[in-house]
Amino acid sequence: MGLVWRNANSSTTPDRLLPGQGLSSRLRHSRNHFYGGSVMSDHHVYKKVEIVGSSTKSIEDAIENALAECRKSIRNMEWFEVTETRGHIADGQVGHYQVALKIGFRIADS
Repeated sequence: MGLVWRNANSSTTPDRLLPGQGLSSRLRHSRNHFYGGSVMSDHHVYKKVEIVGSSTKSIEDAIENALAECRKSIRNMEWFEVTETRGHIADGQVGHYQVALKIGFRIADS
């Protein structure tokens, strides 16, 4: 299973990184918020969609780009799972970082 992050906030938008804070440091301090842990409620219903984010800068930026785009049309996003990491090569160098994600969101009123 890939890396899974559950948004600790009850808001409908995902957590945002603070300036200078990498995704790995946010995950390092979030072990109680992993999917399947005690944080998720027993009575909610969730759905997953699969997307691929990309960036010319980094894997973390590809994840942030994917979440930002999903936020435009998906409400109640609560976690994501990195299922695949790959890249595009251009002239022998990294052209784009590509990250496949499964976005988990809570079905409204569940």
